[in-house]
Amino acid sequence: MFIVEIGRRLRHLMSDEGAITMIDLCEQCAEGRITEDELSDLALEHRTDYSGAADNLYWWVADRYKVSSRGVSVALNVFADPGQTALEWGALVRDIYGPNPFLPVSFSPSWRTDTAVSLARTMYESRDFSAMSILADALQDAGCDSADILDHCRNATQPHVRGCWVVDLLLGKS
Repeated sequence: MFIVEIGRRLRHLMSDEGAITMIDLCEQCAEGRITEDELSDLALEHRTDYSGAADNLYWWVADRYKVSSRGVSVALNVFADPGQTALEWGALVRDIYGPNPFLPVSFSPSWRTDTAVSLARTMYESRDFSAMSILADALQDAGCDSADILDHCRNATQPHVRGCWVVDLLLGKS
């Protein structure tokens, strides 16, 4: 989802409709709605002669769907929106991969109450994550005592996007 979010944030710099279409196709692949092989086939259908640097970057990333250190480096350091700082990109990475991707946070299935799952699903589908603090309250009501989870949800400076690790845990996404 990190690659999808890079595409969404660079979309205003893109002139190639095919590259813009690839953002949605990569998201479908990340969500398991299409396979990586289908993504490759669809990429060939939508590829055109791209003219802008952002288009070029997105095709490069789409061709290599999985995040590579070079892809992230290029996106963050060369083609990033001048308004985006390294700290903002880092916050995005933490939203998707959690506080430490090598130390998964334990998550109890009992925290998946109807209220918590409904809030998570609504935020995921609408891409409006303004109810994260309400989600934290719902999780706490369900017995969640994980500081990592509750702090992530309540952090007012943390951006949230599709792929937010807490929302994905609630929705059973990997």
